[in-house]
Amino acid sequence: MQARIVPYNHPLFFSASKLAPPLVAGNAVILKAPDQAPLPALRTGELAQEAQPPGLVSVVSGTGATTGRALVQHPRIRRIAFIGPERPAGRSSGTRRTPGSRTCRRSRAGRTR
Repeated sequence: MQARIVPYNHPLFFSASKLAPPLVAGNAVILKAPDQAPLPALRTGELAQEAQPPGLVSVVSGTGATTGRALVQHPRIRRIAFIGPERPAGRSSGTRRTPGSRTCRRSRAGRTR
């Protein structure tokens, strides 16, 4: 299971582009919609659910401090990807390495880390 945390700028583009790779690889995805602009991500999730078997795509909304942290700390989520600087996204969602460390992929200004 993988989590994708989407930023508020270009939420439709980032939602769609972050969902495709894990689905093609056969993984379930939880997409966290940005709290400032959740509707495009929610709609992307609805469209993905129509095209995929039930349970492969889930969309959640809320703040990074609560929802993001819950995703990052969930034991069944093995890979997390988000776009933005480590501050404030990494700090508020708790994406820094935790015990039982997961793969965390962060993109910033066109660079992937």
